[in-house]
This record gives sequence, C-alpha cells and structure tokens, in this order.
Amino acid sequence: MDKDYNSNMFSEELQSKTINFLRFPLIVGVVFIHTDFSNVVMQGVKQIDFANYPIFSSIFTLFSKIILEICVPLFYFISGFLFFYKTPVFNTHTYLGKLKKRARSLLIPYVFWNLVVLLLLYLAQTFLGGSLISGKSKLITDYSMLDWLWAFWDTSMISSHLDKSLPINSPFWFIRDLMVVVLFSPLIYVVLKKLKGIAVILLGILWITNQWMYLPGFSFASLFFFAAGAYFSIHNKNFVEVLKPRLSMAILFYPIMVSNGSIFVGAAMECLFAWWGNYHWSCACHRTVCPFYSKRYLE
Repeated sequence: MDKDYNSNMFSEELQSKTINFLRFPLIVGVVFIHTDFSNVVMQGVKQIDFANYPIFSSIFTLFSKIILEICVPLFYFISGFLFFYKTPVFNTHTYLGKLKKRARSLLIPYVFWNLVVLLLLYLAQTFLGGSLISGKSKLITDYSMLDWLWAFWDTSMISSHLDKSLPINSPFWFIRDLMVVVLFSPLIYVVLKKLKGIAVILLGILWITNQWMYLPGFSFASLFFFAAGAYFSIHNKNFVEVLKPRLSMAILFYPIMVSNGSIFVGAAMECLFAWWGNYHWSCACHRTVCPFYSKRYLE
C-alpha cells in the first residue's frame, strides 16, 4: 500500500516538474516565433526584405517557423490538462468557479494589454507623424464603435489589407482562442468522458484535415490540443508515464520531419505551408494521438 502510494506521489511530482520545466523554454520559443520582422513597414516602405539575406532567412525560418511551432500547441495541451486537473466533478458550480478564475487570469489581462497597444498606437499616430507606423492601417481617431470592438478580436475587419484575423495585440490571439475553448469546456468534458480517447483521435483528424479552416477565436488546433491535455486529467492518467514509452519513436521521427521541412525553406512559401501541415501531423501523432490508439487508453 505504501509502495503504491509512494509510486503515485513520485509520478505526480514528476508530472508537475515536467510542466514547470517546459514553461520557460516554451515561453522563449513563443518569443522567437513573434520576432518575425520580415514584414515591418514604415511610411508605406518595407524595411527588410528577407530575400536579400538567404542564410539568415533559412536559419530564422528553421527555428521560428518550424522547430518552435510546437510551443503554442504544447501550451494548449498544458492548459487543457491544468483546467481539469484534480476536478473529480465538473458541474455548473465548478464551471462557473473556473470561469471566474479565468476571467482574472485571462480576460482582464487580455483586455488591459490590448488597450495598452491601442494607446501606444494612438500616440504613435498622433505625435510621431507616421514615422514609426505603416500608414496603411485605419487611424484610431477614425474608429467607429464597431471598430473598437473588432480591435479586441479581429483587426482584419478594420483594415482590409490585413490578411490575419488577430486582435490589435496580435500575440494575444492565443489567449483569445483559449478563452473560447474554456467557454466550451462543459461540452469538451462530456465528449471526453463518454468517448474517451476516441474523441481525441477524431479531433486530431478534424485538425489535420482542416488546416486552412479558421474562424477568429476558434480553431481546431486549439480545440484538439486543449482536449488532448484535458483527456489525461479527466481520466486520471499521468501524461508523462503514458507518453514516455513513445519518446524513442518521437526522437527518431521528429528530426526527419524537421529535415523534410528544411528542404522547402528556399522554395516558395506555398511549399513551406504545405509542409507545415505534415510537420504538425507528426508532432500530433507522436506526442498526443498515438497513445490513444492503444486499447488500454480507449477503454
């Protein structure tokens, strides 16, 4: 009895340490992902053309656009795991309590830092004579009430030249999508409780086959990885123990996919985007989906 208890305690501690260990390198990885200054435009002029720096461009793409792209999915995985961690009963009271906590940890910072960016952008537009801005975006002083709302959700609805559906504080798209997934957590809980590992596999298939389907605030990527992490908490499984036996397979397969992606670095961006789906597919299979094929985890 004591031996089993000590073993469980060790497993729980190892799982906790794994999450704590991953947080810092994942944060650094996210910072690198958002250091892309290839599209910096000031006064209508593009400042840097990566085509003039092929070596730097290749190295930058390899790390920021290929290797480190796994950071955001892992954050979703950890978020899903922690959201349901040690939650034996998930009822209305539990749900409302978690929403209240997430309002403090997600919603309030989300609104605050988007307001900060709006303020800084307003100051730049007003006092810097356009020297530090692209000159393409709509002036904040010309914002309608609807524009102000879109600024917190999808700025492409304000300025038509923007091709990405991001809030004014663009890196916060992650928090935006996470808040949406949290709102749907009761549905995720019910589906995972009833279908178990099959639900994760189905969501993974939806994610792989719908790479280009994206609505502002909702993506199959956030739903899939959040649900994958949630699965382990809901069914009281230690993800370190479950995924560790697959480590050797991941170590073997992952570099192959990275090398495969590197081949397309010098080719057209369409090739890189096409590879992107294959890359994430490999990560999903070896880190998340593969364990669920085992009969042990489908029961």
